[in-house]
Amino acid sequence: VAGMVLLTGNSIPESVLSTSEKFTGSHPDSRHSAAHVFKIDNDENNFTTFARIELSAQLNNGGLFSVVGQMTAAWIVEKFHGWTDMPQGATGYLDNHFTKDELLTNIAIYWFTGTITSSTRIYYENSKTPIETPLGFINVPTGAAIFPAEIFVTPRAWAEAAYDLRHWSVMSEGGHFAALEKPDLYLNDLQIFFRLLR
Repeated sequence: VAGMVLLTGNSIPESVLSTSEKFTGSHPDSRHSAAHVFKIDNDENNFTTFARIELSAQLNNGGLFSVVGQMTAAWIVEKFHGWTDMPQGATGYLDNHFTKDELLTNIAIYWFTGTITSSTRIYYENSKTPIETPLGFINVPTGAAIFPAEIFVTPRAWAEAAYDLRHWSVMSEGGHFAALEKPDLYLNDLQIFFRLLR
C-alpha cells in the first residue's frame, strides 16, 4: 500500500517534532511566503488559525448550515475562492477555474446529504483530543505533490523525516482542490508515482 499524504497538526511524527531544523522564511519549493507554510502553533492545542475558524463555525453555525442552503453554498464557494491558485480579491474570477456545475455538484453533495456540519466536526474533535502517542516513522512508499497555492505547504525535510518518501513533485500551479482544479497535473503525477512501485 502506498499513499499521498499531508501532514497536519495532530499527526506530525515524533521524528519531525524532534528535529533541530527550524523552518523559517519562504519555503524553498513554493512561490508563497512563510505565511503559507504549515507551522505548529505553540498554544495548548497546536491548532492553526483555519482550524480555529472551522471549529467556531461548526459550533456556532452547524445548525444553520444544515437548514440554510445558501449558507452552505456561501461557505463552500468562499473556500474554493480562497484556496484556488488565482488572484484573490476582485481580480480573482472563480469561473476561470471551475464550471458552475462543478461548484454546484460539490455544494449539492453536502447539502443533499446534510453533511456540511459533520465535515467540519473534525476541527472540534481535534481540539478536545490530546495527542497520546506521537506517530513513528511511516514505512510506506509515499509520494507528495506540492501545489503552490495549497493551504499548508509541508517542508520536504518534514516529509522525509516522517515517511518513506519516494517521489516529490513541485507543481507549477494549483491549490487545495488540485484534483478538480488541475486534474491533468494531478493524474500525471499519480501515474509517475505508482510507476515507481511496479
